[in-house]
Amino acid sequence: MKFSAFLFLFLFPFLILKAQKSNSFVVEYGVEYRGIMMDTAYFSDKDQKAMIVKLEKMKERALAYDESYVKLKVNDKYAALERIPIMTKDDEMYSAERASNFLFPFIYRQNENKLCTMHEVNGKEYCIEDSRIFNWEITKETKKIISYECIKAIHKYEVKGKQKEIIVWFTPNIPVGVGPVRYRGLPGLILGVEYFNNTRYIYARNISFKESIDIKIPNKDKIITEEKAKELRGW
Repeated sequence: MKFSAFLFLFLFPFLILKAQKSNSFVVEYGVEYRGIMMDTAYFSDKDQKAMIVKLEKMKERALAYDESYVKLKVNDKYAALERIPIMTKDDEMYSAERASNFLFPFIYRQNENKLCTMHEVNGKEYCIEDSRIFNWEITKETKKIISYECIKAIHKYEVKGKQKEIIVWFTPNIPVGVGPVRYRGLPGLILGVEYFNNTRYIYARNISFKESIDIKIPNKDKIITEEKAKELRGW
């Protein structure tokens, strides 16, 4: 009951603010490098470990700039994540675009809370439905991201017997339940993500409100299930 009261008091001023904002906006996200993504303990070969460390160092250099790598376009029905083309310096061996390629473009249908990710399958582009369910634990911890007060939420899951968790920061000020890494189902826009065991931090850099935004939706025959995608790939 106490937490419900806390959440209501937190949400109330933002619900008032919502009426003053447009339903259409664009959020640009940056990526901060915080450590090696792959656990080198799984590799016994010294050369393999050395190669992983070398690649990670290249990624660290590529992500060293405070730049926007993806943008989330939102209107009253849909949200779409798109990559932002990045100018690569001639002396860079590993581009920022490659270092942030884990941020897959997607389409999110707000009313259905459904999301599909854009992938190429056998030379054709499809939007593959993401069937994951997230059981969020909403905490009392808060912090500000680009002037928006955000609440910390945690999703816990298991991989090969090991407990892992996803940490996101969402703002009820903008009640669109999605963010830059396909996570969804929260009562507000995700502005920060501690990704891959906090080895990457994806953060909102700016938000621009618009009168309207057009979002191109794939044809129905291009939206397929994960099972259909595996079948087409021959897995």
